[in-house]
Amino acid sequence: MKRNYLIILFFALIFTACKENFHVWKDKNEEFLQTSVKDYGLELDPTTEAFYRKINFTGFGPRPNRNSLVIIQYKATLADGSSFTSIDTMGYVINYPVGLQNALLQMNRESVWQICLPHEQGYGKSGTKDIYGVYEVPPFTTLFFKELKLVEVVQE
Repeated sequence: MKRNYLIILFFALIFTACKENFHVWKDKNEEFLQTSVKDYGLELDPTTEAFYRKINFTGFGPRPNRNSLVIIQYKATLADGSSFTSIDTMGYVINYPVGLQNALLQMNRESVWQICLPHEQGYGKSGTKDIYGVYEVPPFTTLFFKELKLVEVVQE
């Protein structure tokens, strides 16, 4: 019986420690969001008022809808300066984080933007894990896309 209490206490302490670390990370990310907005001259998106953006180039051609298949290129970083990813990818708009969806829906083909997504518009309080259970994007992470290009709307 005493052993069961010790096991429960052990896991409670581990959970509390992890939860506190995520709150420290959350605070760091909120600070990173404000710094990025100021340093890069980003403005609150007037359509959604949910993320920050800077339009570097306005393309021409079609805009995607939520069910469109698109090709995008992006370079993104986390608050600690590490690269979140830098890739060319094809995917359906609906499968991206909500903030990225909202940005893509406003972009014409070949547009290039910088966007900063608060954690609520990115992967939220859950983050994302790889197949081994290791966080690729921790909870409460601000995502900064230094360059987001809508290369093509493959299927509208």
